[in-house]
Amino acid sequence: MLHYRRPLPLVVGLFLVGLLWLCGNKVYSILNHQAASGVVILTYMRSGSTFAGSLFETSPDVFYEFESLKGIYDSENQEMNFLEKPTRLKRNYISEVSNIISSKLECRLTDLDIASLTQYHLKRSRDTKPYFDCIKPHRTNATKVEIYRCLHLFQKPCSASKVRVVKEIRLPMEAMDTILRASQSVKMIHLLRDPRAAIRSQMMYGNSPTTIVYPYAKKTCKDVLKDIKIREQLEKKYPGRIMVAFYEDLAKEPLRVTKEMYAFAGLRFTAEVEKYVKSITSGEINTSCLLCIYKSDSVYESQKWRKGINYYTAILIDSLCGEVYEKLGYLPLKTEKQLRDTNQSLRKATNHSRISVLSKQ
Repeated sequence: MLHYRRPLPLVVGLFLVGLLWLCGNKVYSILNHQAASGVVILTYMRSGSTFAGSLFETSPDVFYEFESLKGIYDSENQEMNFLEKPTRLKRNYISEVSNIISSKLECRLTDLDIASLTQYHLKRSRDTKPYFDCIKPHRTNATKVEIYRCLHLFQKPCSASKVRVVKEIRLPMEAMDTILRASQSVKMIHLLRDPRAAIRSQMMYGNSPTTIVYPYAKKTCKDVLKDIKIREQLEKKYPGRIMVAFYEDLAKEPLRVTKEMYAFAGLRFTAEVEKYVKSITSGEINTSCLLCIYKSDSVYESQKWRKGINYYTAILIDSLCGEVYEKLGYLPLKTEKQLRDTNQSLRKATNHSRISVLSKQ
């Protein structure tokens, strides 16, 4: 009689190994989450966000992700497929992106949907690129097995970091209430830019749905104004956890502003960080690359739009964005000379011209 070895011990062994990995990963994630903090850079297309994000990315204490909502934003599929959760229909956008951002900031990667784990912008960050390169051959139709095989390249640096930073141009301010409420260790930086500069750049180099300035500028400033009003309420609800930053300040005084952002995030501003900031803003690296973060003169780059924008386009934007200007301190134009003279500031000389942490006393 032939005797067959029972496969049960092997099955039990594999089950126990998987259980230990899962439990160990969960415990490590919980312990690490208690020690780590998160920062959301909420901003808009062509508003200096890639530049600002790179200033955080250079810190060895930071895990940085570039626009993690690209996957769900682009997906036309009404079903959401997850790595470990059952497939389900999409809920409203605010709810979904709140969950994605919170999961990213807490390194709960197995809670994420497949689109978020395979989205194209994962290649844009030093910290997520090794993972992206691992799944790249299968990215457009990656199986769960293929994602699991590479996931440690994402999970390990995320869990080991002291501060997790995500920069987002597709995140509505409404979602930040849920995100800030979910964790006391999460903060937000609201990064803004002169609407005339941002709108011109978006229409020239972004993915503007129209080439007509009026409807695009009207909708853009309406959306920004809505975000500002919601943020003002959040500042009262979450004192000390929200920073307002301006791209123009960051370009003009990059060392000072970077120090303030680092202090806000609880990061060390080291000699290496200082060297990096100088290298990308003061001419040590010279490039004409349009979308690169490296600029030979950051002040010139931030003001260059004033030489190229049509004067009548600029005053049209003024007429559509008046409430945003009032909130942020930007000045409407009176003459074309005022526009072209970059020695004249287009913002009021008030507290708005400096990054401030707004908190309730």
